[in-house]
Amino acid sequence: MRYYEDFSQLTELSLPMTIDANLGAEYRFSNLLSFWLKINNLAAQRYYLYHQYPALRFRAMLGFSYTL
Repeated sequence: MRYYEDFSQLTELSLPMTIDANLGAEYRFSNLLSFWLKINNLAAQRYYLYHQYPALRFRAMLGFSYTL
């Protein structure tokens, strides 16, 4: 459980439980070049990381890495 303090009421409350599934993959073309993909929050749920700090919904990042 994740807890936070509500200072207006001087109480400790809890945030609801969430499942945040992520996926990542990397393809190494050669020793110098690789491609990667990251997908976060596959279910695209709305939830708060902390009290009043919302998490991003579905997010995907694609990139490459080149080494000299």
